[in-house]
Amino acid sequence: MYGDCQVLSSMGGNDNSLYSSSIQNPNFNFMANINPFNIFSPIIPKEENGMAKSKEEIESGSGSEHIDGLSGNEQEAAEQQPPQKKKRYHRHTARQIQEMEALFKECPHPDDKQRLKLSQDLGLKPRQVKFWFQNRRTQMKAQQDRQDNVVLRSENENLKNENYRLQAALRNIVCPNCGGPAVLGEMGYDEQQLRIENARLKEEVFFYLFFRVLNLFYISFRFYLFMQNHK
Repeated sequence: MYGDCQVLSSMGGNDNSLYSSSIQNPNFNFMANINPFNIFSPIIPKEENGMAKSKEEIESGSGSEHIDGLSGNEQEAAEQQPPQKKKRYHRHTARQIQEMEALFKECPHPDDKQRLKLSQDLGLKPRQVKFWFQNRRTQMKAQQDRQDNVVLRSENENLKNENYRLQAALRNIVCPNCGGPAVLGEMGYDEQQLRIENARLKEEVFFYLFFRVLNLFYISFRFYLFMQNHK
């Protein structure tokens, strides 16, 4: 029997029997020296203790490092990183623009050799010279389209005024025989042809103006895409 039973059975005995029972069962002293509150403490690994501690710190609000998501070294490295620099757009000097304008007047479409020579003279890259000429041609095309639109609008206004004049004349036409209002069938051949020609020209100008405006929008859209791709 174990020491517990012996101790209970010898409660009424002498001191020698109690002492002998403790000697016969060496486990009795071993169990007596163990703290019941610390019985499982050596079984838990240190890593789990650390994880439990960090979890408690996060829940209690004391673990500011974990809340921030970065350690001290990572925060210092993030602070030491230089801020990203914005792209600086290259602006040509007055001399560079003057030289390229001079070549553009002579040859709006220079070849690779001409662009290379010009870039070396001006201290630019051949690609920069190429893009400048492309932009300049686009600007000239848009400017020419605007001028054409102004001319077409002026011609359209003239045709409208002529049409109004003819309509007013038709309303005031009188029959040369009876003096009453003339019927369209009684109009002269030349006047009928003039009205037909006027209607045809008006239709042609309208369609021409319409397609020119569409072309202008198309060129403007391509220029916008080009500028967005080369920012």
